[in-house]
Amino acid sequence: MKKKVLFLVTMIAAAIFMVSCGNKTASLDGEYYFYADYRNGISKSPWVVIEGKTLTYYSGGKDKPSGTLRFSIDFEKKTLTGENKVITYSYDKENGILSAGIESGNAQFIKKDSKKYKELKKTEKD
Repeated sequence: MKKKVLFLVTMIAAAIFMVSCGNKTASLDGEYYFYADYRNGISKSPWVVIEGKTLTYYSGGKDKPSGTLRFSIDFEKKTLTGENKVITYSYDKENGILSAGIESGNAQFIKKDSKKYKELKKTEKD
C-alpha cells in the first residue's frame, strides 16, 4: 500500500514539474521598450506589450501611440500573425531582447527588468 501511495505522489510531482517546464508563453509576457543604437538608450514608454498569446504594438510608445497593431503569437513557429501579415521574430531569453520587423526593418525591443534593460538604464544615469 505504501508503495502505491509513494508511486502516485511521485507521478503527480513529475506531472506538475513537466507542465511548469513546458509553459513557454509566460516567459515572454511583459512590456518591451524600443531600442536603437542611434537613440542613446531605450524609449521612455513601452512599444510592445505581450499578454499570453497576444502582442500589442504601440507605434510611438504606449503613452502616446500614433497607431496600435495586434498580433497573435505562435511560439512554436516563432511568428506573429495579424494586420494581414505574418512576421517572424526571435527572442534572446538571456538578455530579454525581442527582434521583429513589425513596421519596417528588424526592430529590437527590450523587456522591462531584463538584463539588457538594466544595463541600458544604468548607462542612461551615468
